[in-house]
Amino acid sequence: MKVKSFLIWMCLAVFGSSFSSAQKAENPSVFAIQAGAGIAGGVYQPGGISDDRDTDTSQVSRGAVWMFSYDYLVGKRFSVGGLIASQSLEVSSKLKATNTSSENGHILRTYIGFRGNWHYGKNDKIDLYSGFKIGIVNFNTTRVDNFVPFRESYIEAKNNYSRLAVGFTPIAARFFVSDNLGINLETSIGAPSFISIGMNYRM
Repeated sequence: MKVKSFLIWMCLAVFGSSFSSAQKAENPSVFAIQAGAGIAGGVYQPGGISDDRDTDTSQVSRGAVWMFSYDYLVGKRFSVGGLIASQSLEVSSKLKATNTSSENGHILRTYIGFRGNWHYGKNDKIDLYSGFKIGIVNFNTTRVDNFVPFRESYIEAKNNYSRLAVGFTPIAARFFVSDNLGINLETSIGAPSFISIGMNYRM
């Protein structure tokens, strides 16, 4: 619990310091806000009963990753900002021996982090950039159905925790259809998604 609290406060501190330093930068020219949805593959979550080895996760239904982020240009090429994301996961498990449903649950996956981007090939209509991000991923079980009485839920036992997540943005782009409004496309290595698309607004 102490580790979880430390990681959360660390991210909030980095968030605050990055934003305050950005405000002190000389002649900042871009403050961009973007919102969109992405896809996260390979997010495996277990299901079943913790003390029964005859259980197996049969299905994990992954919802879209909804994201909101901001970036503040602190120099001619470098920007700092933050990212918040959320994703719903539906887990259904079945007994291997009988192939009957044993436990179902809903898991909320959230992400909060700091990021920095290097902008290149920048002009009034296209903004290409790459970068890095560091944050915290949290898994929280919000519902469990059909679990076997008198036994601990495996879904709850395995899906209530936080971890540090470091990622990279190999390439991303914003395409502006007006002076302020545009669409963005990002690829990513690491949480919270591996590809996303959305709308963005610059000031």
